[in-house]
Amino acid sequence: MKSAINHIRCQYISHTYHEKSNIEMAIKVLKEGIPWIQYRDKEVDDKTFLEQARSLVDTNSLYAGVIILNDRAHLVQKSGADGVHMGKTDGNIQEARTLIGGDKVLGFTINDDEDLSLFKKNKKYIDYLGIGPLHNTQTKSNAKSPLGTKGIQTLMTKVREIDPNIPVVVVGGVTLSDFPILSSLAVQGVAMSRFIHESSIADLLPKIHKHFD
Repeated sequence: MKSAINHIRCQYISHTYHEKSNIEMAIKVLKEGIPWIQYRDKEVDDKTFLEQARSLVDTNSLYAGVIILNDRAHLVQKSGADGVHMGKTDGNIQEARTLIGGDKVLGFTINDDEDLSLFKKNKKYIDYLGIGPLHNTQTKSNAKSPLGTKGIQTLMTKVREIDPNIPVVVVGGVTLSDFPILSSLAVQGVAMSRFIHESSIADLLPKIHKHFD
């Protein structure tokens, strides 16, 4: 399913919104046209998470999107998801690749030089990177300090020294006003939660295509 990378320009990282749960929001956003869902729910156990992930994957059979699980590599095959996204505290990258299989997508978060070292060591197992946070974010309780545009640019330069071609998305409080500068940094897309919640997806998608095609 490495062709999934073709959808990388716009990712939704699932989160609750008003009275709607993670899974309700993920299904809603998928149906409205966001092609890549990173399903994230830190509050539930594996049994519940697996049930939710399977529901999302089943819904996706009608939409041909990409379903990525946050952190839980051991549930990718069981759920039928397209891959996993992980950070440095979420387990061993090589072991995650073994768990999900060679045809699935593995994403990795870059926030600092330690992450870069892990990427360099494990790059043959990694299909794309998420760099951030760009700004403060209200949808992740343990988010790192914001990097700002200059911080993103610095990490992008270092990433390209390691791998000139790996796809990169920027995450963390991203809004429409950030699209032009991020596009100029030659990133391939953006990963968002709150801004997608608060936007008309029908209006948002053409703007994403304009900047990240």
